[in-house]
Amino acid sequence: MGCTSSSARRSSSRLDNLEEATPCSPSLSSPHSEAPVILESPTSSTGYREMSSKTSTLRSVQPPRRRLHRRRRREPHLDHHISDRLDLLARYLQRTSKFDKQAALYLQTQQAIDDLLDNIHSFFIIYEAEKRPLWRLAQTGRVVQQVESFHRKLDAITARCGLAVVAPSGAGPSLPRWQSRWRRMRSERLVFFRSYLEEQEVVAVSYSRVREYADQIELLTLLKHDAQKFDTLLTADESELLERTFAFVNQAAVQMAACSGHRAEGT
Repeated sequence: MGCTSSSARRSSSRLDNLEEATPCSPSLSSPHSEAPVILESPTSSTGYREMSSKTSTLRSVQPPRRRLHRRRRREPHLDHHISDRLDLLARYLQRTSKFDKQAALYLQTQQAIDDLLDNIHSFFIIYEAEKRPLWRLAQTGRVVQQVESFHRKLDAITARCGLAVVAPSGAGPSLPRWQSRWRRMRSERLVFFRSYLEEQEVVAVSYSRVREYADQIELLTLLKHDAQKFDTLLTADESELLERTFAFVNQAAVQMAACSGHRAEGT
């Protein structure tokens, strides 16, 4: 089982370059964060086991409160735990010995990894090009959909290799670890945007962020679209924050209209 190829080494190199170019996520620096492990076994030095159809239920995970204040100034980099999983799988393929009967399978796997890497890169380049926090917040549902789609594709690639995540207790395969880590990152992201919105609400000049009428309409439209289209994907907290932001922007529009009316009366 396995293959070593120039394409495997190339993918590993691409992932190394991506990690060097992107700042570290605060979730990765936390001692409470799970290690970004794809495949794990407490009884095997290789850390790999055969795929099983049985799964276990994951606990709900929230970021430790005493560490949240250090994350409020920074949005977590949502691509890091995806690239961690890709990196480990690419390195696994690179390490495995080569058998002719498995060569075709692993060449297909390598191509699937390359294609997924391109899609991840394209999505996050566009997302991170948007520097306005409220506009990023208005993409919450779309971000959730895309990130979970990337993880499911990676699950399928991993399964194609006959590999599965193994529960730390050794009791058997568990659901992919990315789910609990992803829930934590979503919570951290909410902390960042809540903090940003609270700061904007208490500062008198905050409405300058959405002063232009065209910006107000664009942001209100994006918020409404995201909340409605991705309703089934959003958590209650995410939906509440989108509604709160909508009210904030709408109030900004009302106040700007009132100010414009007063100026018109004074002329």
